[in-house]
Amino acid sequence: MELTIVVTLFFEEEAPESQDAIRDEARESLKSEIENEGYRVVNISRFDGCPRNNTYINGTELEWPELNIGDTAIISCPCGGLDLRSTGLIASHKCGGTFETGGQWEDLKDEKCIFSETTKAICELAGKPSDEKVEQLGSLTEDVTNFEPAEVITATVVLLTTGQDAKGNFNLSKGFLNVVNNIASVNVTVLRTSQEEARVTTKLMDSLHNVSEGLPIESNDKPAILLEELFVVLVQGVDQRSFANNTFVANLRNNSLVNDSLELVDNSNGEYSNSTAFLTLPPNLFDNLALSNVSNLADKLVSIAFTDETLFLRRTSAIENKKVGSVIFSVSVANQSRIDNLTNPTVDMSFQIIKKPQAEFAVTCVYWDAKLDEGYGDWSTEGCIVNETEYLNDSSRVLCHCNHLTSFAIILDLTPMETPTDGPDHYSYTLSAITYIGTIVSTVCLLITIVTFLSVKKLRRTEHGQLLIHLSVALIGLYGIFIGSSLSIKIHVLCSMTAILLQYFFLVIFMLMAALAVDLYLKLVVVLGGKISYYVLKATIVSWVLPIFITLFSFAPDHSNFYKRNYFCRPYDIPFYVGMIAPFAVIYLFNWIIFFIILVRLLLRRDVSPQEGQSKYKKIKQQLIAAIGLSVLLGLGWGMGIPASSQFFEKTPAVQKTFEVLFVSLTSFQGLAVFVMQCLRSLEARTIWSTWYHGTLKYSLQSSNNARLTISSDKGQTKVRETGSTFPETRLNGNEQIIDGVEGQQIELISQSPSDESNGQAGDTTETIMNPGFI
Repeated sequence: MELTIVVTLFFEEEAPESQDAIRDEARESLKSEIENEGYRVVNISRFDGCPRNNTYINGTELEWPELNIGDTAIISCPCGGLDLRSTGLIASHKCGGTFETGGQWEDLKDEKCIFSETTKAICELAGKPSDEKVEQLGSLTEDVTNFEPAEVITATVVLLTTGQDAKGNFNLSKGFLNVVNNIASVNVTVLRTSQEEARVTTKLMDSLHNVSEGLPIESNDKPAILLEELFVVLVQGVDQRSFANNTFVANLRNNSLVNDSLELVDNSNGEYSNSTAFLTLPPNLFDNLALSNVSNLADKLVSIAFTDETLFLRRTSAIENKKVGSVIFSVSVANQSRIDNLTNPTVDMSFQIIKKPQAEFAVTCVYWDAKLDEGYGDWSTEGCIVNETEYLNDSSRVLCHCNHLTSFAIILDLTPMETPTDGPDHYSYTLSAITYIGTIVSTVCLLITIVTFLSVKKLRRTEHGQLLIHLSVALIGLYGIFIGSSLSIKIHVLCSMTAILLQYFFLVIFMLMAALAVDLYLKLVVVLGGKISYYVLKATIVSWVLPIFITLFSFAPDHSNFYKRNYFCRPYDIPFYVGMIAPFAVIYLFNWIIFFIILVRLLLRRDVSPQEGQSKYKKIKQQLIAAIGLSVLLGLGWGMGIPASSQFFEKTPAVQKTFEVLFVSLTSFQGLAVFVMQCLRSLEARTIWSTWYHGTLKYSLQSSNNARLTISSDKGQTKVRETGSTFPETRLNGNEQIIDGVEGQQIELISQSPSDESNGQAGDTTETIMNPGFI
């Protein structure tokens, strides 16, 4: 009779290796105890998981560990004892089944481990000495026509195991660089796949620089040079104490490298304007290095010139419109980390544009940063700028200035320029005309607004008036910088500066509009108890100072994002979205919320106490004016830029153009709208203008405060008595009422209780509210 016994083991935070050991010990102990009782143990197997299993791949036995149901084991493809798990050359085995039927191994996934004969031959080199590895790898990679990613990856892994031995050994280094050149010559699609799976080109570049630094040289006068098809390496000895600015000169002959393609020369030896590229090192190159001992004073400069970007692979999406347009220059100091923060003079480079495209393009100086794009690598402009003056004088060459040493090149940006695609430029001319006319008219109107508010004591002393003056100044600044930006596109430094100021004034404007929104909310919604001490001072300090830090935070990491050749001067890429769009979105949404709250409050107030005899048309008109005034002050028209610039209406250009015209009109003429709503509709403003016009300089608004317009209610009848008042006054029994449609800036609310009136007492209480000009 057979008897089945189920034994359950519970583990508490034990490592998988420890669990396996405990299981093995439990099996042996259980078997021993049962057999001691006189029973025979037929089989001990795990029910809720998969037992150990062995399979064969390429003639090599692979041992799979014991697994829980649902887990997957991953092991490296067998390759001479090398661990290939980080390269994607792996096999996997999943433990399937259920807790009812028990664990079962599913089909083995080992297709990546089915190696070709070449791959097997490469793996067999893993255990051999470095010189044999390099020599035989050179033979195996001599013809890479049929190489697949597996061959590329395994050849790279085996080659990297020889790096330390090759460094300092000239012959071994020569063979090492030859294998690097051979691997880099494979089909670009295969190389790109290898980079995706195992970061092959990144590892090859690191090993290339590491081995090149160790190339031995006889003396400082005799550099070591190694020439390959894709690159040439020059190692030159230098003395830090007597170092003067020297120049590396690179020349291609028929787009190919030759023995003298790269050389280091003294700057006084000649002119290099006809060279393919040259790089001049500053005399202060070694100033930041610690001179720890005498032996360290004699060092080596390592320069590598690459014919193309084969070893500088980027993701496909990053190269659609941006091509490397020059040779690639790599310069470093042996056994030193990256040298950066070089000040005047900087590292100066001149590149000849090779394979110049037919289409119009922009030029950018870049360096290779292997850490970008999650370790895939990409070109960066940080610390490098284009000398626009030199480029304008000679469009076949590009002069770059960088503050560090690494791998340099120029990028040709073939992205289509921002120009209309259909028909003549009438549409863009129209937009430009609206923009310039609007900014000029708005600037003049804002100047009048500022002068008017500063001239009238009653206007300039109000919180609303003070905030409006700040907003007008900021709008004038934005309009002026906008015109300057459109005129400085061709001048790099000036364009970058105007882009910075454009972002700054843009942020200041929206900060001030948010401050106005809070002020209107407190005055029109909260009313009583809604005062913030020193509100204007606090709001203006935040509005003018906080944008400085946001702008500097956007500009500091990479100033090149504030300039694109032949493009409008404004921030681009991350600074644009983080430093402009994000603050705009937050404030714009906030202003819309305040707009609806205030508008609802005004509508409800007019519905509760409508004026007697007031027509429905007049009430609608007043409500419309209030809405327009609010939208102007809160900058709601700027939101038209979202549909105007988005891709949502790409298939309906007429709709997108409509939004573009609305956006340009509303933003360009915002200054005019502020003038109309805040000055033209203000009685005080018109009075002071009249005073200026008639030359009456002794006019004072104080005299108008003694005049009254009284509306009283007596047994259901309304009586109006006017005594030359500029500011109306409402007098009702037991109730307060704000008169709609008044044009004055001050409204006095005087209420009298019935008991006081019957007793013949005045009983007046007065509250003054400054009208923002649209109520």
